[in-house]
Amino acid sequence: MDSGLPIDYVYTHIEPTSETVVYIGSGSKHSAWEKGHRNFNHNKWVEKLIQEGYIPNDWIRVVDKNLTIEEAHDLEITMISSLKPRFNIQQTDRG
Repeated sequence: MDSGLPIDYVYTHIEPTSETVVYIGSGSKHSAWEKGHRNFNHNKWVEKLIQEGYIPNDWIRVVDKNLTIEEAHDLEITMISSLKPRFNIQQTDRG
């Protein structure tokens, strides 16, 4: 049940060398750092970064925090529509 408390946030995953946004998500707690719910290509990208010596702080950015779930989802949708990150688009294309 949604408590309505402002505990959610919106985050991006970026290419560390170019700062290009490749994924936008929203969630709470450890969502930005968890990889179990990501698509295959997104997970491969994360594994490649780790092999190259990057750490999560190199590719994860919290964009806004202390949001209600509705605020977080609204911002996430707005940002995805505007930036069209490759891993969000792949998820949309597959239905």
